[in-house]
Amino acid sequence: MPHAVVVRTDFPAPDLQALVASAKAKPDGLSYGSSGNGTSAHLGAALFAKRADIRATHVPYRGAGPAVQDLLGGQIQFMFLDMSSALPFIQAGKLRALAVATATRFEGLPAVRTVAEQGYPGFEVHGWYGLLLKAGTPTAVTQRLYAEVKRALDTKEVRDLFKAQGITPGGMPPEQFTTLVRNDLAMWKRTVEELHITLQ
Repeated sequence: MPHAVVVRTDFPAPDLQALVASAKAKPDGLSYGSSGNGTSAHLGAALFAKRADIRATHVPYRGAGPAVQDLLGGQIQFMFLDMSSALPFIQAGKLRALAVATATRFEGLPAVRTVAEQGYPGFEVHGWYGLLLKAGTPTAVTQRLYAEVKRALDTKEVRDLFKAQGITPGGMPPEQFTTLVRNDLAMWKRTVEELHITLQ
């Protein structure tokens, strides 16, 4: 699931550079919300604040819904929000996407530049869902389940449903998915340690 950097439509920042300038112009910086401590939205925004050298106060919520409501109400200024939550508000003209935090532009918002395109090369934050099996599951079972799930993901019905929700169908083979899990765990562990983030 791609993440978008979103603000209210009346927030005076057309892009990330303007968002950063706005944060630097305020003694206490800006506030950003997330769906909870330790989520990809929280860690992604914290990582961006460090890369951009700005002060930004994290306000955790119990889910994306309450966070978005406070963003709309002006209690917080920006969010890294998963696309499935962000897209309906963007399409309804209630939120504006300043950037997408994926390596390439999101197909559903082709005019919105990536974070990397706006001066932060290599920056990428996304969420994902995966199917996990108990360790020691026979390879033949793993491969059969993978083949069936991949077949479902490749159907037009599923792809269209996911696209409407801002989700990009995956379907990477088990070996690749294992590598993704390990790499993401290592990356976020480093991020939490470098930024001294506590999850209480």
